[in-house]
Amino acid sequence: MRAISKKNGTTRVKALISATEPEDLRKIHREVIHSRGDILFANAIVLSEGETEEQSLPILFETFFEQMPFETGINFVGVNGSGAKYRPFLLLAHDFDIPVYIFSDGEEKTVRELRKHYEKVFGENSFDNANNIVILDNTDFEGYLLNSGYVHVIENAIVKIDGEEKIDSWIRKRQGTPTKPIRADKPPCQTCKQPIFESELRDYTQEGGRNKAILEILDSKKPMYAKAVTEELAALSKSDLPAKVIQLFEELQTGVQ
Repeated sequence: MRAISKKNGTTRVKALISATEPEDLRKIHREVIHSRGDILFANAIVLSEGETEEQSLPILFETFFEQMPFETGINFVGVNGSGAKYRPFLLLAHDFDIPVYIFSDGEEKTVRELRKHYEKVFGENSFDNANNIVILDNTDFEGYLLNSGYVHVIENAIVKIDGEEKIDSWIRKRQGTPTKPIRADKPPCQTCKQPIFESELRDYTQEGGRNKAILEILDSKKPMYAKAVTEELAALSKSDLPAKVIQLFEELQTGVQ
């Protein structure tokens, strides 16, 4: 595969040379070229992992720039996961010299995995000072919105989908019930040799309990709530958009001429 482009009167030819492993090539063809081949012609690519970001960012881009992303050649891509899910897109962007930006969740494990795969492609120590990467504060996008004063945006979205009583009803019905079991940071069971899974009881009376309930509600209907949250955010003025979203767009404005 070759990419031929002309910039400032100079013709350049790029080749896909970093994907030396058969698995990398398979993923690039299956996950990028077959379904998102339009990014080969992009002026820049913005990668994110969650469904809400994938729906929200292109629409908020229009609010911020008063242009549709396709008018400027910016492609927003949800990689449907974290860590290694970024790799096929990063390899393609690196070899074809397409500017790539990342809007990432901020949990410690998520950032650690992103750093590992980013530096495998762009080189050691390329991650920490990269202006093209925006990382949320130790949370995912929905959690970031709640922590940043956008509770009313989320609650309005929930009311729009399920009515005014949804949050209070959710709390009443689930208070004291066990959460979904997760793998514990403990040695395997000595008897059966299987991993240990633990769950805790929900307690919405503690500080931040209502926000926990809201996040559970959002997770219960992810696609539907992602659309509703996007509509609420898009109704805000440019200056009232979340700070991390503005940071991403300002980096795009600076980096993509």
